[in-house]
Order: sequence, then structure tokens, then C-alpha cells
Amino acid sequence: FHLNNPEYISDNENFIRLQITSPDSFSLPYRSLKIMQELTAFHMQSGNTLALIDISLYRLKYMKENSTLETRDELYLKALESFEKTYSGKAGYEDICYELGEYYKNRAATYHPETNPDYQWDYKTAIQWYEKAIDTDSTSMAANNARVAIEDIQKPSIKVKYQNVLMPDKVNFITYEYKNTSKLYCRIIPISELQYERLGWIRRDVYKKLISMKYDKQWEISLTNNEDFQLNYYDDGLPPLSIGTYAILVSITNFDTAYKEGYVCQFIEVNNIEMLSRINFDNSEFLFINRTNGEPYKNMKITTY
Repeated sequence: FHLNNPEYISDNENFIRLQITSPDSFSLPYRSLKIMQELTAFHMQSGNTLALIDISLYRLKYMKENSTLETRDELYLKALESFEKTYSGKAGYEDICYELGEYYKNRAATYHPETNPDYQWDYKTAIQWYEKAIDTDSTSMAANNARVAIEDIQKPSIKVKYQNVLMPDKVNFITYEYKNTSKLYCRIIPISELQYERLGWIRRDVYKKLISMKYDKQWEISLTNNEDFQLNYYDDGLPPLSIGTYAILVSITNFDTAYKEGYVCQFIEVNNIEMLSRINFDNSEFLFINRTNGEPYKNMKITTY
């Protein structure tokens, strides 16, 4: 038995009239669909729309996750939109609105400006459906889940990406991955590796300790924020740094310690040595080269452990 009939992802009136058969009466998908059909018909007759919407949404999600149909996503959205019109104002309507919000939120996460540009504004559509769920019944579970989802979509975030070891006294490239912000505040803080490890793991404490430390460089970056709630990327150059170890601290709140999530910090190593190694069965070979001119270093002493 295969879940490849588009009628299985349709409105309730159509679904309960289907003749669902299988050569394998013990097939789990077959038995599951038959039970869902029986429950749907029962709740349609009883007038319990809350239970009817619950089993109907369960069926749609079951088909979306298990169907082999290539058009299952489109059929799922079409069925949700049909339910939204049919059960507007009825008990359980907020659950339909929430699921529509979930659909658009998940689709928004697949957005890419070049390969998948059509879903850029789906987060805004998702928020509209979440807000409708809250307005329908503000005390429902759907409303509570919708509030969490809206907060997650609107939450600012920042990450940084760069090479593991940076070149000394040169501009090194860095990529900022940001969301829901139009300004970044950056600091470079001299710090040893041991000091960095001793900062601890509690974010609020780490942030306060770093802010209180002396910094070498500080700058601000103005960013483009399309207000589409999508991730954005900005490539820039780090100021030249001398050989040593540092922490880069990037804040979206101008180093406001009250907002513990609004920053990122990472350890940076700056040196001019590149190590290449080759390990054989009976010996190991190491080559150290100057990262600026490619010349090998001679008579280097190393400690292994």
C-alpha cells in the first residue's frame, strides 16, 4: 500500500467518500489512513469541530511526512487553506492558523537569494498567521506556541567566520552572518589562550568580563536590513593585527550587558607560521613555512605530547 493518492491530502468531504483498499490488510499506512477516515467521518457527524480539526491536521501532516507524491507540499498548503476557509470561527480554528504559520516558517528557512529566491518574505507571512492564531484564542496551546515562534523569527543573531589562523600585519577577511539587525559593534581584545579558557561558559558572565577588558581596536559596521527576517552575510576586512592571540567581540546592542544573547566572541590566533606534516609508520615529518613568502623555517624545535 502506497500513500501516493493526492485525494488523501484533500478536504474532509472528499476524503471520507474515498474507497481506500489494499491487497495487504495488515499494512500500517493502510490501517492508519482507514482509522483517520473513520474518525473524520465520526467527528463530522458529531459536530465536534475541535476534534475534527485535530484529526484533519494530523492526517495532513502524516501525508506530508510519509507520502511519495512530489507535489505533497503544494497539496498540503492547498488543504490547509481550504480548512482555514471552511472552519473559520469554529473551535480549533487557531490550530489551523498556527499550522499555516509553521508551513511558511519552514518554507522561509529554505530561502536562498540565488537558488531559491521566491520565499524571501515567507517569515512575514508566517508571523501574520501566528498573530491570527493568538487573536483567535490567546489562551490556547496554539497561541502559546505561536508566541514562541514569533519571538524566534524576530530574534537578532550574529555569527562570524574567518580563517583559523590569521596573517600578521595584514587585512584578514571575515564574514558576518547576521539577522534582524542593522548595526554591529566590534572589538579586538588581546587575551592569552589560558585567559580565554578561564572566562567560563556562562554567557552573561563571559560577556561582562570581555567588555571590562582593555581592547586594542573598536569599530562599528552599518548593515542592510531588509526586514524580511532572513539571514544575511557581510564580508569585510579585519584591521591588521600583530603576532599574538586575541578575542573578537561583536555586539548588536553596543555592548549592552543587559542583553546576554546579543553578541558573539571567538578566539583568534595571529602568527606567520604554517605547519605541514606527514606521518609514516616509523617516523613523522614536519615542515614549517613562512606564510608571507612561502620560505621554510630552518632548525625549528617542536614539542610533541
